[in-house]
Amino acid sequence: MSTFSTIQPKLAAARERFREAQKTDANLRQQLDFLEAAITHELRRTGQTELSEQDGLSVRKKELLQKQQNEEDGVFKELHDAREAVAHEMGQFNALGSPEELIRNLDDALPVLLFPLRLQTRFVKTKYIARDIPLSLIEDAGEWPRLSGRPSFQMANLLPENGGLFQLPTFELIQQQLAEHDFGDREAEKLIEKRIRNGHQFIQRQKDKYELWVRIYPDDILIQTHEEALTPGEVLSGQSFWQEVWQPGKKEKELSEEEKLAPWRSLQSSYRVPRALWISSQTKPDNYPGEDDAFPEQPVFPQSADPLENPDLKTDSWTQAPYSWLLPDRFTVRLFSKDVQGTPEDESAVPKDVHGNPVQWPLALGFNPAEENSDALTGRGETLNMPADIRWITDFEEAEKVGMAIRIELTELEWEAGFEQLVVLGVRSSSDSAESQQLVEELFINHQYKAGGMSFLPQGTPTNNTKKKKTLFQESADDFAFHLPLAMGQEQFGMTFNPYYKKDGQWLTEALGVDPAIFQQVAW
Repeated sequence: MSTFSTIQPKLAAARERFREAQKTDANLRQQLDFLEAAITHELRRTGQTELSEQDGLSVRKKELLQKQQNEEDGVFKELHDAREAVAHEMGQFNALGSPEELIRNLDDALPVLLFPLRLQTRFVKTKYIARDIPLSLIEDAGEWPRLSGRPSFQMANLLPENGGLFQLPTFELIQQQLAEHDFGDREAEKLIEKRIRNGHQFIQRQKDKYELWVRIYPDDILIQTHEEALTPGEVLSGQSFWQEVWQPGKKEKELSEEEKLAPWRSLQSSYRVPRALWISSQTKPDNYPGEDDAFPEQPVFPQSADPLENPDLKTDSWTQAPYSWLLPDRFTVRLFSKDVQGTPEDESAVPKDVHGNPVQWPLALGFNPAEENSDALTGRGETLNMPADIRWITDFEEAEKVGMAIRIELTELEWEAGFEQLVVLGVRSSSDSAESQQLVEELFINHQYKAGGMSFLPQGTPTNNTKKKKTLFQESADDFAFHLPLAMGQEQFGMTFNPYYKKDGQWLTEALGVDPAIFQQVAW
């Protein structure tokens, strides 16, 4: 029998399997793209229209396609199976109970990191309209003299601007009028009774439906766009930076600031600061001696810039869709009612909780350049045809399916009165402490190196520009010396037990329970 403690590690293993399969799939796609470019170049060089099957490039392409599409152990199959494994384990987990019940299994000693969300709310009233009414159900108003003069019984064009939405006198409407008012019309009552006895059909009227629609969007901090793989150009730029810094026989601390600043200025000018810092860290020579030892004769770089030799390279700067990996398992909307006269105190005092569907994992937040979709962004009626992974962003029903929208049925009283407060919360109960730590560390690494970067601001810094004070936030794009220590890999703080000497990086590390190395390359 599955329990909370047994499913958590299974879920972590299934998710890791999926992430590895996703990386392998993306990596293989990039290798095929590089190979296609090499084949095209070779055909142009030789003037051929097709390479022979024995050609090295043709053989390599056949091997990659086999690895990708093999029905028994291909990458496509592994990606599909890994996704199914996550869905199966998540289904087992959700079957254990409601979010309130599952959260009781969490360790009280573990901290909870609360992330912001963006919400969109809308009150929706649904009116049910009868369509294609047969003539047999339309009454002759002349037969009902006591009712025909009432506005609700007269035929009326309710929506002329939409081509005509008419209210017609029907048997159901006549019954309703007679039930609500005593007209003393015994002849009408006899006629109704006769028609009922003769099996006369009538329209089943449905009451108006009142709903509150809540849409949920991740805030910027939950969006991950950083891509670890480098392009061949980025590898060459990083190697050029280190080759210019590299002075055999000299120690790094003996170099003047200008000797290190000139190559860094060149690298930073070619890329945004966060990406330039990532490139310098990923191309740092394996035999880098540190500050206190002399540089060896030649740097030994960790990777080649040749895509046919290095399978970990990518073709372009943007090759992956943005995702959110840290959303809760599911969201809950809690509504606090206003004090309305005539409502029992116990009803108005108790908040109303409504749970959404399980949140899709991972949740795509933008286009995937690797997916070929010729119909994307084409017209579909009055809307755009969005790729399936991100259709939830514009389609409320699709958002409901992936757990990013919640539809709440309301009473007429709730509709009229509204609510005092609306709160949306969710907990990621399915991740154990090890997986949670890993995901939080990856999130902050992402923010350090994605466009815009990340830095520590002094306490009391305004979050918005006002007439009295301005925010201190700036990219410092032209301050090359400011980022030079980060480019050289210098640590920004040391660990200490003395609270008076702790740096911001250590305080944040301890608060989040993550590896101190995560924040060693953050500017402050």
